[in-house]
Amino acid sequence: MQPLLSAGVLELGLGWGGPVEVVYGFLACFALSLFLAISLAEISSPFVTAGGPYNWAGALSGRLGKLPSYVVGWVTLLALFGGISTSVQASNQIMGMRMMFTYGDPASASTQVGQWGVAQACNLVGVFASLMPIEWTNRLSWITLVWLVCGSTILVILIPAVAPSRQSNAYVWGKWYNGSSAGIDQAGLGSQRSRDAYTVCNGLLMSQYLLLYYDTPSHMAEETHRSTWTVPRSIIASFLIGSAINFGLLLSFLYSIQIESNVYTPGAGITGTCYGGYKMNDYGTPVCTIPYSLFQTGNIFWDVFAARFPDKSGLPALNCLTGDPMTCPPRPSKRGRNGAIVCSFIVCIGATFSTMLGYASATRFIYSFARDKAFPPFMNRWLVYVHPKTKVPLGAVAFFGIICAAFTCVWLNQNPVAAFSAITGMNSNGLLLVYGMAPLLRLTTGFRTFTKTKDFDLKWLSIPAAVIGVIYAMASNATIALPSIFPITSPGGLLAGNLNFAPVGLGAVIALALLLYPFAVKFWGFTGPMQRHEDARDGLALQAAAKAVQSTEEGSAPA
Repeated sequence: MQPLLSAGVLELGLGWGGPVEVVYGFLACFALSLFLAISLAEISSPFVTAGGPYNWAGALSGRLGKLPSYVVGWVTLLALFGGISTSVQASNQIMGMRMMFTYGDPASASTQVGQWGVAQACNLVGVFASLMPIEWTNRLSWITLVWLVCGSTILVILIPAVAPSRQSNAYVWGKWYNGSSAGIDQAGLGSQRSRDAYTVCNGLLMSQYLLLYYDTPSHMAEETHRSTWTVPRSIIASFLIGSAINFGLLLSFLYSIQIESNVYTPGAGITGTCYGGYKMNDYGTPVCTIPYSLFQTGNIFWDVFAARFPDKSGLPALNCLTGDPMTCPPRPSKRGRNGAIVCSFIVCIGATFSTMLGYASATRFIYSFARDKAFPPFMNRWLVYVHPKTKVPLGAVAFFGIICAAFTCVWLNQNPVAAFSAITGMNSNGLLLVYGMAPLLRLTTGFRTFTKTKDFDLKWLSIPAAVIGVIYAMASNATIALPSIFPITSPGGLLAGNLNFAPVGLGAVIALALLLYPFAVKFWGFTGPMQRHEDARDGLALQAAAKAVQSTEEGSAPA
């Protein structure tokens, strides 16, 4: 769960449905995701090894052999690349928001090339975090957890408390806004407003993204006491706690909206970003040719503190992009500006911590996938190389950093709205597919072989939870595959249009996995995920077993 990143993806809900979509869409996805989470928790109990869905697919594949785990491994790679790229771009945009708060210059974070450069810097931060020894990574995980929980709690309380006025319950729980065509006319990408049902499906991407990462506790199974008891409960606890914090943040933002036009109008407000440059209108006011305000949360921060601590002059903000005194936020005092900076700082550091920890976790998965000989031999030898002193998989770190740097190049296309949605969709599509695969295999090929543990047994709810979880994963993948802007156009090429290339990328990766699988088994020696001591009950015993297995592989495993 990524609580503070709700500040980065709020646009996906507000732009497609408004507060109604944010509130009810989140509650609906939460109710259905809960069944998927408890089903995965039950599946994790007998398999007390790290690896999550990759290992579960291998254990439940039955007559299908190693094929499900191989496909799940490749799809997991795509999801990791998409997730880190989304997190990097969120960190990038939040940093840009903080720059505008600090220097009062919208142009300081408005150029695509400049944002791409900041994104590459965020990538480098993640790479350096992955190079830390495992002891430091463990400390970083605890620091990240404390920062996310405490920072989210502070924002939930602080923003509504500082806001001089708050939106009504009727607004938060009943305001509908179909912004599917907003800001598209000027970009030349079509302007047809989508139907409400289509808009609802697109808006669900925000909630689906925020409710992912159920399997995170399973990656620590081999280092946990009584893992068959602890891991499934940790999966459910992390899901419930993360969902509660995310929902609290979303409600806090919605109730604290001060100037509605700054939230719904592309390019409006202090954090409006302009990708096409400015031109002067007939009244001498700068107008953005391709505006897009990704972080409405930044406008909420600014408007709240500017309204509570306005400048004594009473003048509107000098850097308001709309040029309309009725919609420009007031000019804040120094105290107001500092308040907005502090809030953006909390979000920025939280997003950076999440990116750093995500890098460290993803590179370990790549190492284990290469250790199982999933890639060609020359790649396996490179990816399993481990530094003899720090025990860090240097090859996996370099590989992941290069691919993530390439992923961030999509932000340079002519429609960053579709790019953001598609990269987020790759992450959500991939994770929902691998999460849905585990209960699907449990209901089919693994139905007779799956053995529950006494430590976690859903009893009569086991089969219904798995069925609902599979249906939710499949339905969510279908909605995520929808184009983010309608109708579909492609001026200047594929990436210049608004085609949602998330399902294209997912389909390409699945096809690649199916194509490479015969070679992996016959020529590369793909072993499948190692199932280590499935009947063990004490995670500490697994550590010695894991080290014994790893010592037979080329190189030494990360500690």
